[in-house]
Amino acid sequence: MQRQLLELMDDVTATEFAIFERFGEAQETIDYFAQLQNARERADSYESRLHN
Repeated sequence: MQRQLLELMDDVTATEFAIFERFGEAQETIDYFAQLQNARERADSYESRLHN
């Protein structure tokens, strides 16, 4: 499960980068970036709990 969470965080980062590369940081993409950041933070929190 810990590995899946790390992969999820990597996927979120890759998705965020792909959106930024294609569309930049525009008004239309800000919500997507916020949602991706939220998903990464939740996955990181769960991974930290599993690690401890």
